[in-house]
Amino acid sequence: NESILRVLEKLPRNRRISVSYQELIANPERTVQKICNFAQISTDETMLAFSRLRHASSATLTPPAPDKWRKSETTIEKFSPLFEPTAKRIAAFHNSQ
Repeated sequence: NESILRVLEKLPRNRRISVSYQELIANPERTVQKICNFAQISTDETMLAFSRLRHASSATLTPPAPDKWRKSETTIEKFSPLFEPTAKRIAAFHNSQ
């Protein structure tokens, strides 16, 4: 995350986009359209239909959910000091878009 943040921060704002997990889960179709608009590619019905699916990824044990992380909140809090500075930079980067 640190490495990619360093690269992204050097790019002009018109050459980068930020999408949050919450945004993707809350409105996948609009988020796909946002990404395609940014990349200057047209969306097609296949992309939009896929974005409407509410299926679990093959790499997850449970379906996506905005508050899914809370199940492991106690464990996450133990490691928070390690990733908190990077998480703050990610949030600041996302909010600056």
